[in-house]
Amino acid sequence: MKKLVTVLALSLLFVSLSFGQYLARDGISAATTAVHALSPDATMRMIVNLQSPVTAAGRCGGWMYHFCSPTTHNWYSAMYVGTSQAFPGGINDSVYVALPATFVDSDVAMATAESNGGAVFRQNNPTATIMLMGATFVEQNGTIPAGTPLWIANYGSNNNQFAAVMYMSNGNLIVATDVNEHQYALLPGTVELKNNYPNPFNSQTTLQYSLPTSGNVSLSIFDASGREIASMNQGNQTAGDHSVSFKADAAMPSGQYFVRLQSGKAVRTMPMMYLK
Repeated sequence: MKKLVTVLALSLLFVSLSFGQYLARDGISAATTAVHALSPDATMRMIVNLQSPVTAAGRCGGWMYHFCSPTTHNWYSAMYVGTSQAFPGGINDSVYVALPATFVDSDVAMATAESNGGAVFRQNNPTATIMLMGATFVEQNGTIPAGTPLWIANYGSNNNQFAAVMYMSNGNLIVATDVNEHQYALLPGTVELKNNYPNPFNSQTTLQYSLPTSGNVSLSIFDASGREIASMNQGNQTAGDHSVSFKADAAMPSGQYFVRLQSGKAVRTMPMMYLK
């Protein structure tokens, strides 16, 4: 019975995530309150869609908010799917600094992305999904000044990708371009951890990531409490796209987990859901 209840609860979460009812700013207040119960001085460093893709209207079934304490340098995360739950752990990457208190919402960002090539990309790639991230980077490539708060919309369909980068302050476009494995330098993030597939998964899933240059790669899996449950040292790998299979342990309970990729100084984290 307990297992059935757990499965039903997670199924309801997936139903919630499958509908794009929330804008990115909808969950900020609840996420901040939840995180401040753990660390009162933590500031928000990143917003990213949780599990389900973002719609062209900028809505998503859930959002993940990453925070960091400027005094302890500890990271915290909060997910929002109508209510918010916070826990220690998160992206743990010093390239992200505090987001400003005011910025345009995800609907404004997506309107810019759609009108500057995103809509056409979706028409030409019917299976395309969209990931939207808001962050301020310490270091940025190209002509974007360091410390600029950005919305980054990544469209993906098989081997085809499109990206639009916008100012969070007003939603104005900075750059929109087709992206392949050799063009990630156009974007602020140089190491990309992509959504695993399938997600949710039952016993095995494929972890996908891209490297702009060769380097040592390690992958770790954490549960929702921040406890590491698996690690995979991939050794030195060449630039480009890579994938590795992860098989859940028989004792691993259903629930929310996080994949952490580290290559050099870059650390990336993505959520995934496991259902027995």
